[in-house]
Amino acid sequence: MAATRSQPANAVKAQQPEAPTPLTDTGNPELKDFKLSNVEEQIAKEEAAEKAGTVAISNPSEGEGIVYERTNPETGEQYVGQTKSPKRFEARQGEHNRDLGVQHRFKIIGRAKPGRELDTLEETKIREYGGLKKLRNKRHQMSEQRYSEAGGTVKNPDRK
Repeated sequence: MAATRSQPANAVKAQQPEAPTPLTDTGNPELKDFKLSNVEEQIAKEEAAEKAGTVAISNPSEGEGIVYERTNPETGEQYVGQTKSPKRFEARQGEHNRDLGVQHRFKIIGRAKPGRELDTLEETKIREYGGLKKLRNKRHQMSEQRYSEAGGTVKNPDRK
């Protein structure tokens, strides 16, 4: 047997950095609890939503309202709507599809705090998309006065 020389107790060993575990250990302490399963779950959710013609929301912020565009893939007709939360948005997509018998395409076009901010954003998008003459919307979200008081500046295309 070969004799080994023992190192003094105060000797410093050269440490080799540990190789990060692929996809799960980024070296960033803020992401130490990150799990690959979360990514795989989100990808599966987004793929299922794409097949169903809906939108899955990555990192939803509860309490943050959504303004969305709904497009009928058969006719190209568009509608602008709002929901007060990501959870409600996911349910609303199914309601639109079921009630109208079409698998619509959905796109999030803005986010705002529910209430006046969300109403103003939706009204702005209705106007930007051409108003009631071009959309499937049956009414504006806000009156001209209320929209103006809320700071809205886009001209109403339905008025001369």
